[in-house]
Amino acid sequence: MRIWSLTVVGLGLWMLGVSSPGMAAPTVEVAQGGVGYWPGEGCTRCYLYGRSWDAIEGSCFFPVDMDRRPDSYEIARSCGGSLEKGWMVVTEKACVQEDIEFPDTRYVELSAEDLARHHQEQAGIKPIYRRRDTETHFTLPLAKPAEPLPASDNFGACRTFNGKPKNRHTGADYAISGTARAVAPGTVVIADEHFFAGKSVYLDHGNGLISMVFHLAEISVEIGQEVDTGAALGQIGSTGRSTGVHLHLGTRWHRERIDPAVLLASPSELPQVTE
Repeated sequence: MRIWSLTVVGLGLWMLGVSSPGMAAPTVEVAQGGVGYWPGEGCTRCYLYGRSWDAIEGSCFFPVDMDRRPDSYEIARSCGGSLEKGWMVVTEKACVQEDIEFPDTRYVELSAEDLARHHQEQAGIKPIYRRRDTETHFTLPLAKPAEPLPASDNFGACRTFNGKPKNRHTGADYAISGTARAVAPGTVVIADEHFFAGKSVYLDHGNGLISMVFHLAEISVEIGQEVDTGAALGQIGSTGRSTGVHLHLGTRWHRERIDPAVLLASPSELPQVTE
């Protein structure tokens, strides 16, 4: 283990990025769409991708986008006035193929009007992902968005609609009906109907974590509302580009698209940094 003075490497840590481990150091291997875990006590700040964020209950978590390039990335944490460096090795996760026949061609062959609507909606959503340094309102694991919650295995799936390649699936789908609930305390930052996602609710849980539920039949909250864990967000449905009633749960953490399943499980199940 190497302990580094804040005065020596503090500025350099803001430029952390792709590099090579070179020598023995604390290391964790994380698949695309996963989260690395560096358990600790009393740590206050975590560093990755040239950015930093607050530790959670003394520990650091390092999210990996589903399309993050496989390589070695420097990580670091601030504990007791010192900085400790390590490495996160990102590995490729296979893309499962999903071929979907969609009867409503409006959602496959977009008109100029619908495409313009989609771009306008995305312009309003993107700034939410860039929020940073907000107070943390959650711990891990997150609560389930519905009970009982069946398994889901289509996060990051490579999709075709009517034989046409489309964007990868950025959330997890659960074949259930009933009420969609908040996975942690948060603020409603979007409660609206979007072209592809249908009736949608986005929650800001602080510390860069955004959760979202799509394709709702009805929305039960409004923008600016503070909600607690388990609060009803709306009724699960099949609005937008959807082939049937189901719950779509998505999570973005520090801008990275993360498999919700890893945040619903105990942190002890996450890949951990080893010395």
